[in-house]
Amino acid sequence: MRYYRQVFPFRTQWFYNNPTYTLAGHAAEKLAGKPYETLLRERILQPMGMDDTVYLADALEEGDFTNFAQSYLTYNLTGPSEAYSREEFRVTKLHLPAGGVASNALDMARYMKFHLSGGRDTAGRLVVPEDTLRQTHTVDFTMPGSFAIDKLEPDWPVEAVMTQGYGMGWWTGTYRGYRLVQHSGSVEGFSNLLSLFPGVSGGVFTSTNGPSSPEVNKDVHQVIHSQVGDILIGKDHWLNTTTACTYPEPWWTRPEPNSTVLPEISDNFPRDKRDYEGVYGNHAGGNMTITLNTTDNKLYFSLGLIGYGVVLPTETANQILLRCQGPLAYFPYLISNVGVKDSKVFSLSLQSYPPEPPVLFERGLKLTDPDPTEPEWDDCTGVSGSPKGTAWNTSLVIFFTFTCSSILRDLI
Repeated sequence: MRYYRQVFPFRTQWFYNNPTYTLAGHAAEKLAGKPYETLLRERILQPMGMDDTVYLADALEEGDFTNFAQSYLTYNLTGPSEAYSREEFRVTKLHLPAGGVASNALDMARYMKFHLSGGRDTAGRLVVPEDTLRQTHTVDFTMPGSFAIDKLEPDWPVEAVMTQGYGMGWWTGTYRGYRLVQHSGSVEGFSNLLSLFPGVSGGVFTSTNGPSSPEVNKDVHQVIHSQVGDILIGKDHWLNTTTACTYPEPWWTRPEPNSTVLPEISDNFPRDKRDYEGVYGNHAGGNMTITLNTTDNKLYFSLGLIGYGVVLPTETANQILLRCQGPLAYFPYLISNVGVKDSKVFSLSLQSYPPEPPVLFERGLKLTDPDPTEPEWDDCTGVSGSPKGTAWNTSLVIFFTFTCSSILRDLI
């Protein structure tokens, strides 16, 4: 975590960060003296009777995926799908507080009732104080301009899902004038959305087993949730037998925020494939290894438990594409700029969505090598060498902000 770079100045901007949720879960373990799995089971799942909700890591270890739907990956919505292997779920053990739990419809219904009833279980017993639960549904951070309620034009023909801000683990906003509390989640091909309409004591949860993409969230989850929302609040559906024929046009015609145009894939690399082979290191991201498979004459990359895939050439000079599999497949393709030193491939710079900086992997860099950009740390007394401007500051503020809600959040 200490090698993460600051994206925004301290306490000036909301920015989603899964690793800091994991850090919050670790802090809860230290404070309570119990594993996070035990805390979640004792404090939340058992009191609510969510007995069929399990941890993905445990299911993998026991080899019991017989009741799990097979999830799929696709690199574009019109292309073929690939099945996720069970081994690709191993990384979920590392990030349980951010999303390593599997549930079913009945248990998710119990979870929604828990929130809609002010923190009570199915028998009416108080599990979490109502005031505490209400805080998780209250805006703590105003959303950036692309998400905010003051957008210049709506995405839909009605005042549909308008996000006002983020609470402690929940998007908060309105739907056609009614209060909406909502959160999405995705892991290894599964894509989920949970919506609560507190004013009418109703909610809806949907889950798909692939593909995981913004288009699925927009075209499947949001449409179903909007239809259910219309039923709950007693309004006519805006998506009907007429408008469904042209959906999502004419409303959703603007480009997606942060959309990236992929470079054209080439038939050949601009240099010998063996020049790319090697181990490239990044202090935060670990080691990326690129190897040439002599059987099919293709380049492959691997990045620990994070992901793996094939390396593709492009028509752009000194730029390659990483077609990702495993957990990294949430981003089907990653664009990487190739750095050259003394006529040899020296680094790979993976492009990120602005304002995040590119992630630079340097050939031969070992994780034990000192990071020249890291400030000196003191012994936590604050006497000398205090860090300035590093992402560790950002991580801490997110960690302290969300610790109160880490045990309530992201059961999917």
